[in-house]
Amino acid sequence: MSYEFLGATPDHWCRVPALVEANWTEEQIIALAIPLSNSSGKREGCLVHNYNYTAAALRGFNLTMSNVSAIRNRGEELIACHSRVYNTSQYKSTIVTEWDLTCERRALYSTTQAMTQAGTFFGSICYGHVLHRFGRRKGVLFACALSALIGFLITAAPNIETYIFLKFLFSAVEFGCYIGCFIIAMEVSSVSQRTYVGSFYPVPWSLGYMILPGIAYLVRPWRWLQAAFSLPLLFTVFYYWMLPESPRWLILKGKYNKALELLKRAAAINRTSLPSHHAIIKAMENIKHKEDTSRMKHRFGGSVADMVKSVMRYMFLLLVTPEVRVRTLVVFCLWSISTSIYFGVSLSSYNLRYNQKNRVLTLIIHVFLKNQFQGDYNLDAEMAESRSRLHQMADCRSEGVQRRAKSPTQATANSRALAPYSCALG
Repeated sequence: MSYEFLGATPDHWCRVPALVEANWTEEQIIALAIPLSNSSGKREGCLVHNYNYTAAALRGFNLTMSNVSAIRNRGEELIACHSRVYNTSQYKSTIVTEWDLTCERRALYSTTQAMTQAGTFFGSICYGHVLHRFGRRKGVLFACALSALIGFLITAAPNIETYIFLKFLFSAVEFGCYIGCFIIAMEVSSVSQRTYVGSFYPVPWSLGYMILPGIAYLVRPWRWLQAAFSLPLLFTVFYYWMLPESPRWLILKGKYNKALELLKRAAAINRTSLPSHHAIIKAMENIKHKEDTSRMKHRFGGSVADMVKSVMRYMFLLLVTPEVRVRTLVVFCLWSISTSIYFGVSLSSYNLRYNQKNRVLTLIIHVFLKNQFQGDYNLDAEMAESRSRLHQMADCRSEGVQRRAKSPTQATANSRALAPYSCALG
C-alpha cells in the first residue's frame, strides 16, 4: 500500500499569483480567495472566488476585506483554478504535490495505481512462461534483480508519465518474485504440508504491511521514501546462494541428476534416507513420461500460432465443459468481488479516519479478505494437483500449480485496476 503514502494528498487550495506577488500571507489569501465547501465545511481545493485579484493586491488586505464587492467580477461566483498550493506540514512531498495531481488532473492520480495493477495482470500472463522455460530459480533471480533496478529508477522519474510507466514495469516483474517463490514453496512441499506452507507464505508480506506506515512516518519526501521501499530488494541477492530450483521442474526437463542432488540435500536436512538411486531415477522418468503424454494430447507444437490455438482451446473448454465452467466462473467472481472491496476500502481509507467504528470495520475487512485471498491461492494450487491438466493456461506448458497460482491474480488484477477510479468517483 505504498500508494497511500507516495501518493498522499495533503490539504490544498488554489494558488493566486497576483496576491502571492503582493506578499500576502497564506492566511490572508485563504480568507479572501478560497471559499468554504457546502458539503464538508472545509476550504475548497479546486475553486476560487471570481474576484479581480490584481485590484485586491493594489488595495491591500484590510481595505479589500472591508468591501469585497468592489473587486467582484461578473459571471460565476466561483471559478476553477489551474495551479494549487499544498500544505507541507505532514508530507514534505508526494507525487501529488510534485505533479499537481488534483482537480482536473485527478485522473492521472488514479491511473498511477491502475497501471500498477495492470502491470500485475501483464506479469501474471507473461511470467508463467518465463518460469517454465528458464526455470523457477532463474526466473525469480531475474525478477528480483530487475525489481530492485526499476525500484530505484522510479526515484529519478522526471515526470508523471515516466513514473506511471516505471510502476507498470515494476509491478510486472515484482509479480515474478512473488509467484515464482510461491510456486517453488508449493512444489518442494508434500501434499500434507502445502496448506501450512501456503498459509505462512504471506506472513512476511503482512509484517511489511505493518512496518510500512512507520517507514513513511520517518521518511517524508516521496523520492527518498520510494528508495527506502526499494532497499530491501537488495537483500534478494542472497537468493543466489539460498534459493533452490524446483525439483519438479528439473524432472520435467529431464535433469534427473540435478533433481537427485536437491533431494539428497533435502533428505540430509530432514535426517531421512532415500530409496536407491536407480529407483528414484526410474520414478522421475515415469513422472516425466506421464506429463509428456498428457501434454502432447493437448498442444499442437511450439510455434506462436500453436500457442494461440492452445489459448483458444483452453478458453473454449471453459465454455463447453460444465464442471470447469462453473468452478472457473465462481472463482473469478469471488476474486473480483473480494478484490474490489479490499482495494476500494484500502485506497479510500482516508475517508474513514475520523470515525473509530469505521476504522475497526476497515481492519476487520482487511484481515478477513486477506485471509480469503491466501486461502483461495492454496485451494487453487491444491486443485491443480487433484484435477487433470487438460486446461493449461497460455501455451499449455505451465504446470498445474503454476497455472492455478497465477489464474486468481489475473482475475483480481482487473478489479484492482478499476478500484482507484471507483474511489475517485466517490
